[in-house]
Amino acid sequence: MLVVLTFLNVLLGTRGYAGSWVQLLTVLLIWAKGSLIIEFFMHLHTAPAFWRGMVHGWLAVVCAGIAGVAVW
Repeated sequence: MLVVLTFLNVLLGTRGYAGSWVQLLTVLLIWAKGSLIIEFFMHLHTAPAFWRGMVHGWLAVVCAGIAGVAVW
């Protein structure tokens, strides 16, 4: 799944697509990949809700920052 999401990001970047919809889609793909890594690679799917919330909150802040820079 991570490889497929990475391939989609590369495809968007190398095909010359432009626009805010591409930026939004890229950030959403980054968020999806980050969530998969957090839940399964870091094994937080078994962690207490507090720690999962903290890490997912951090990911949301990072993705919002990337989206804000992309729009600005």
